Amino acid sequence: MQDRPTASELLEAVAGFVEQDLSPLLDTRLRFHARVAANVLRILQRELALAPSQHARQRELLAGLLGRNAEVDELWEELANAIREGDFDDRLEALIPVLREVTAQKLAIANPGYTTTDQ
Repeated sequence: MQDRPTASELLEAVAGFVEQDLSPLLDTRLRFHARVAANVLRILQRELALAPSQHARQRELLAGLLGRNAEVDELWEELANAIREGDFDDRLEALIPVLREVTAQKLAIANPGYTTTDQ
């Protein structure tokens, strides 16, 4: 791990450069691609910041739902299979809050402005 600039700071610097310095010099098509690239850099920045705590929380949620502890990927696979098999058809009140919370976590990385509490 490096000291400064941090990975997050580097991503922000490159995103800012692409948006503010490079984008205005480009034609319409390339400007669109530059905006997409800057957005990807900011998604990566949010993922670096949020993923560790989200991963831990998902593990906690899934372990509680499934009644056992394991790696998150394994728990997700188990949950998908259980849903497919109908094991949660009569336990939706336990399943839906977990899926909502994880969806909110994913949106906090991919598109933090998508969900608001102003509704």
